[in-house]
Amino acid sequence: MTMPKIKLIFINSQNQQHDLDFLLIESHIAHRWIKKLRRIYKLPVNDYDSQLLLRPDPNRFDILKEYENFCKIAKIKCEPIDMENQIGLNKLHEIFEVNNDLIIKKDPVSLSRFHQAIHNKEYVIQLVKFKALDFGWGEKEGPLMEKLNMHQYYSKNIEKGNIYLKWSELGKVPTKYFADGEPNDQYRFNQLSIPNKTLRPKFFLQIIDKYSNFTPGFELWFDKFKKDWLTYHDLISWQPIDEFGGVHVAQPIDKVDLDNFFLNYPNLKSIEIN
Repeated sequence: MTMPKIKLIFINSQNQQHDLDFLLIESHIAHRWIKKLRRIYKLPVNDYDSQLLLRPDPNRFDILKEYENFCKIAKIKCEPIDMENQIGLNKLHEIFEVNNDLIIKKDPVSLSRFHQAIHNKEYVIQLVKFKALDFGWGEKEGPLMEKLNMHQYYSKNIEKGNIYLKWSELGKVPTKYFADGEPNDQYRFNQLSIPNKTLRPKFFLQIIDKYSNFTPGFELWFDKFKKDWLTYHDLISWQPIDEFGGVHVAQPIDKVDLDNFFLNYPNLKSIEIN
């Protein structure tokens, strides 16, 4: 059987084009994923659900404007919050969680923008350098999303230049919860820290070879909450690969120098499947 091919087409400011070509790997989960991708790939990726830069853009969102708009639509009081530190951003995320049901049907785009603005601000403050570029369609993925324990399909290794299905949930992975100084509370941890349990069209192009280890101090902290958290989410264990890895679905056809590729061709033009 001929395996499907995926083409990511990038352009630069002179409208010069360069393609990255991938071959779907032979696996049950890869075939399930590409069926979902075929139903949405012709639509433009959602700017607010895709990270196509190597570093976060501090000018990507006006977070105060997004917050005020969210409060207006949800019809809640817009409390003053310091958005230049993690404590304030944690408070914004809690407001988002508590009230998102109020506007998810009214204005899903504004909901998504507010959520992305919070995380983008976190990345800017923390001087994050991204390890993968992600391609997503935001709220348009809704009908294609499927509840599934994705960790059972995770690869043992992460390789640069390959396509993976990685964590993308409404919440934070455990190390992010820890690093952001969220409350030392079992109930809050169970609710906000969520494993990868959704199969969706969104995918990631890995741009470094290795995933990370747990951050210093995390495991000692995690031991206090791990047993109940694993039980709550029906997991057996939680290792660095669960946190930083992903499900391998496609491999590159040609070797490309990704270190320089996105400096020369920074803009996604389109996606093709054949």
